[in-house]
Amino acid sequence: MKIGEKIKLRRKELKWSQRDLAEKMGYNHSTITRIETGKIDIPQSRIMQFADVLHTDIAYLMDWNEDQKEKPAQEDELSENIKKLVDFVKTVPDDKAELVLKLMRTIVEDD
Repeated sequence: MKIGEKIKLRRKELKWSQRDLAEKMGYNHSTITRIETGKIDIPQSRIMQFADVLHTDIAYLMDWNEDQKEKPAQEDELSENIKKLVDFVKTVPDDKAELVLKLMRTIVEDD
């Protein structure tokens, strides 16, 4: 199976549209369409980015290892909402950090 077909298959497994993938990759959706149909090749420098965005292994995309469809979860892989939360927390002034932490704990513990 060609890399474009692998990208399409993985994208559909993640229930993403071409627009979703394009946004995550910094492409427009027509470029994703052309990649998936094999009309254009992916620059070598972007293959690793596709693997990361699709939460898979480069070996799977390159068809080196059919069994390795999904990359094992790693601690440094955070959901988009967690990343946004971390970015926000970095902006909190030191004198407010303890209050924000208490509020976050209260919200989480109430669930």
